[in-house]
Amino acid sequence: PAVAAFARDPFEVGPAGVAQPDAGLHAVAVLAARAPELHAVRFAQRRELRLRQREQGAELPLLPAVRGGAGRAVSILVSMRLRHLPKIAIFALLAALLAGCASSGKRPQGEVLGEAEHLDNLDALWNALDRSIRERDHARFEQLVTQESYDWLDTLILSIERMPEEELRERPFEEMFIVLGVRFLYRNHEIDSYHRDDVLPAVMSQHPLDRMFARKDLGEFWYEDDRAWRGLKRASGVPLFCFAKENNAWKLDLRQTLSKVLRGFESVGAKKQIDMPDAIIYILDRHPRYEADRSLLRP
Repeated sequence: PAVAAFARDPFEVGPAGVAQPDAGLHAVAVLAARAPELHAVRFAQRRELRLRQREQGAELPLLPAVRGGAGRAVSILVSMRLRHLPKIAIFALLAALLAGCASSGKRPQGEVLGEAEHLDNLDALWNALDRSIRERDHARFEQLVTQESYDWLDTLILSIERMPEEELRERPFEEMFIVLGVRFLYRNHEIDSYHRDDVLPAVMSQHPLDRMFARKDLGEFWYEDDRAWRGLKRASGVPLFCFAKENNAWKLDLRQTLSKVLRGFESVGAKKQIDMPDAIIYILDRHPRYEADRSLLRP
């Protein structure tokens, strides 16, 4: 409704008769911010409709081995009255059907997967991520994240030791959290170096990342094109975990996921009325064995 109103009159007129061009734009911005949530609702509605059709016998599994052009031919033949089609069109459709029946039944390279297969692949990825964390198989974990996430984390790790405070304060919360957290672990001799092979296992073994994929309060996956999400049951339309398709395989978008998973920690700064670096130091100082102070801000 907000978009429809905006399309009719983008310069909404207020009570005093004064044009308010920002009102319609604000409505669109709010709607855009809720896009993942709306995708989830639409996805669930489509799936519920299909299940209802199957229960009512409205959707028949016609020739499951027929794919591509033959599958489309079957759909057209079933959904239209043949007497309204020209004979040549019927022959063309039947030819496509026969060609499909004569095929081996194997999936052609590059054919789009069905909904169930996408969801199965996402579920398999989730289980592999959980297993890699539990078994501390960090080499395997790196294979399950997107290349963009891998490069981002690699670049960030290289700068942890020498990043000055001024630059640190300009970074987003998840990057500040990793930088200060790794410095905290190093200065308390929990890791031997700032090398990637030491840093990544240390980061992924700390709360809340160590139990990130073992939560029991998660909702269903949903996807739109080459992006997928998963939220909590109590707010299933709000994305918490983010995924992206890479080389026809689903991978974890680690950077986007961390920014959402750590949002609860980020709120500490607002509650305590302190800036983000000090909020992270406050969180680290709650460690049962070690203390944290502002010296972590310095390289």
